[in-house]
Amino acid sequence: MPFSTRVARHGDADALSAVASRTFALASPPDASPAALQTYIQAQLQPEHFCLLVGSPSKCLRVLEHQGQVVG
Repeated sequence: MPFSTRVARHGDADALSAVASRTFALASPPDASPAALQTYIQAQLQPEHFCLLVGSPSKCLRVLEHQGQVVG
């Protein structure tokens, strides 16, 4: 089954938070401390933050799905 994209929904918040938490360090500077990364994840990448983004009229958040699961 191919990958597909769609507009994110409130029900995607947990999956988006999980993906963001797993991948945030990959986009961070290599010398970023694990503690600093964890602090940012706890402060900015929780499900409630993604709910705010999904509900914002000025944002358009999309998800990548594979076999019915949000993977990005």
